[in-house]
Amino acid sequence: GTYTIYFRISADGKTTAESSKTITILPKDVKANVVNISALTYGDILPQYGLGNVSVQNIISGDTLKGVTFVVSDASGKTYNAGEVLPAGQYTVTLQDFENENYNIIDPAKPSASLTVNTANVDYQLNEISASKVFIGQKLGDSKLSGKFYGVDGNELTGTFTWDASTSIYIEQAGRYNAIFDPDDANYNSVTIENIA
Repeated sequence: GTYTIYFRISADGKTTAESSKTITILPKDVKANVVNISALTYGDILPQYGLGNVSVQNIISGDTLKGVTFVVSDASGKTYNAGEVLPAGQYTVTLQDFENENYNIIDPAKPSASLTVNTANVDYQLNEISASKVFIGQKLGDSKLSGKFYGVDGNELTGTFTWDASTSIYIEQAGRYNAIFDPDDANYNSVTIENIA
């Protein structure tokens, strides 16, 4: 801030001069890092980032930070707010505002860190998965798969449910085969269902 210093020079009890001087105290330059940004999984709520997510170097002993503001954005520049569910992908968490007039963040002025939102696993119940019967000598592809698969919100997912083997192979003996559900929603992982009768 800017301050005015007033002074008086006196000798033998008599004032010989009076004056004032205005001085400006500039903010101290400090470096900051964005820290403690943990990966999320699709379906997780974006947390409210705060003082625990910033590390400031060279701050004066005993000083405390008043507050910080972060912005979470994707590669296109779209921003997201705390409490939202982010699509799977890569994001940047940027320290946007530093609420302390005594300090000036430098190098860079707006430090950031990467945030990863991982794809989620599909949920399913084995008793909702089945395959139509085929007999020895038929092709595996003659057996039609059916099943229900669910997202993190409990809603049913669409996708492709196929055998994890060539559908042109002939069944030579009784056995079980694996199948793969590949969801249409890119926020979810494919899942392999093993040993379907």
